[in-house]
Amino acid sequence: MLDERKEVVEIVYHAFVKDINESLKPLDHVEDQIYFIETLRGYIAGIFSYDENLELWEEVKFDRGEFIRSKLLTKYRDKMVPFIRTNLINYFNDDEYSKTLLFQKLKINEPFFDLMDFDHFVTFVLEKTLTTHLDKLLLLPPNTSKESAVIKPEPTEIPEGNQSKIKNPEFNRKRQALMYYFVLKIMGIQTRKDDVSLAALTRFGHALFNWPYSNIDNAPLYKVIKDLPYVKPDKLLLIDLEFVKKQFADIKHAEGINLVQKEIDSINKSLS
Repeated sequence: MLDERKEVVEIVYHAFVKDINESLKPLDHVEDQIYFIETLRGYIAGIFSYDENLELWEEVKFDRGEFIRSKLLTKYRDKMVPFIRTNLINYFNDDEYSKTLLFQKLKINEPFFDLMDFDHFVTFVLEKTLTTHLDKLLLLPPNTSKESAVIKPEPTEIPEGNQSKIKNPEFNRKRQALMYYFVLKIMGIQTRKDDVSLAALTRFGHALFNWPYSNIDNAPLYKVIKDLPYVKPDKLLLIDLEFVKKQFADIKHAEGINLVQKEIDSINKSLS
């Protein structure tokens, strides 16, 4: 599974490098390329930024469309045709529609690169790529030719949690979310009950796991909590459920083991 995810990361990363170089081509001056990269970094920050001064229920307002229009389209007009044609911002957007368009374009099987992995990929791989390239551009003389400022692919690592390098790849956010779901069930809390606020459960989970987020709508846990435990195709979900069951077995929690086993049995029955 880890190898498959690594392959997907490589596919998206190399496609991103190709598309951003295509988007940069019309910008003849290094200063314009610097501005373009800085704007993309600002766009990512607007989507994924976390303001620790805000209360948990306060939202960070960010108008994505207006940001791109005012910062890039109005300034460069027809020079942004490749940027629009490649749908470059879909590499950064965290909404389902943009992600679906990107995955369809790259012919990616989404379950191998799910919602939570996508957020980390943007903030730890793509943003790092932009920052590295920006640093190189800033060291170039003002009149450097644009051919000298091409982004070149570099080795990538699969992002997970708050680190870009996995020390324990079997532990990931999707499995944490599944464990959270079953712990809630043990506590007698049902995520699909009308009298339970999904926003409150999301804030509780993010506080528990120390997952930063900009607002509830963009919170990784909020995007999947209403669908738990069915957050992957059955065969892939079985692998994660077995992992979760083992965690309950390690602490000898019979109720947790039984709850997970019921889901496993249900899925196996549907597959037979």
